[in-house]
Amino acid sequence: MEHTVINVDQRMQQCIDECLDCYQVCFSEAMSHCLPTGGKHVEARHLGLMLNCAELCRTAAEFMMSNSALHATVCGACAEVCEACARSCEQVGGMDTCVQQCRRCARSCREMAGSGASAHGFSGSQAQNSDAPMKAPM
Repeated sequence: MEHTVINVDQRMQQCIDECLDCYQVCFSEAMSHCLPTGGKHVEARHLGLMLNCAELCRTAAEFMMSNSALHATVCGACAEVCEACARSCEQVGGMDTCVQQCRRCARSCREMAGSGASAHGFSGSQAQNSDAPMKAPM
């Protein structure tokens, strides 16, 4: 039983690291690559998504670091936003580092959302179905 706890802790630490890396990559790329490049790189939808992705990745890491009972919910949202950011960066082009990091973070957050959902009493279908209402633990 204790082995499982250690494994979850290692997965959570890996997810925290992926989220913080994604935060750094998205924010840096937005500021250091997109703004100077201009054109499609600074269109409101794309640049806004990159900044939102960076912020949500940072927030997801904070939820995990604080052992929040809601970290699975935030990680699920983070995975969706990271995937959307990866697609947007892929379409704009020339942003392979961001695409790759967003996909790594999305995978890790999806795993954390699944393991956290069962650990906190949410059913798998509730955690994966964004249409299902979520009730906050009291």
